[in-house]
Amino acid sequence: MRLYLYIAALCIVAVVFIAPSLEKFTKETAPELAQKQSKKQARPLHISANANEQFVVGVLLNGSRAQALIDTGASRLTIPRSVALRAGIQLSESDFQYPVSTASGRTLAARANLQNLQIGTLEALNQEAMILKDEDLNVVLIGMPTLNALGDLSVTMGRLVINPR
Repeated sequence: MRLYLYIAALCIVAVVFIAPSLEKFTKETAPELAQKQSKKQARPLHISANANEQFVVGVLLNGSRAQALIDTGASRLTIPRSVALRAGIQLSESDFQYPVSTASGRTLAARANLQNLQIGTLEALNQEAMILKDEDLNVVLIGMPTLNALGDLSVTMGRLVINPR
């Protein structure tokens, strides 16, 4: 009989102390859990400058491979139209209505939302991007808002390091 009382007391303790923790855990959505797991697995990314002292890196844009230039002077993530199409971003000619200044001069760009940008183990979700026609841009430019979403930046002796937060 005493054994049953101990078991009953243990069950009451479990309900009182463990149940609130379980409720908190189940309130987290699958994307939140995935994001926490990916942040735990993310490691610092080290990128060496090329011969032109530029940081060029392979990226995944919505799962599609592309080459990108890290551009700390860029105020946006900027993507050539052909790369955007491969990443599943559909645009019409009328979408190109936003005047922008580039190194080549003034042109029109389209706005889009990139669901996922990944460099190595680092990931930035839901990034606003400007899409330029291929004749105005031939490489993905990763600007400061996206770099900040990936982590903390430092440059030392020709190496860019992005540390996940």
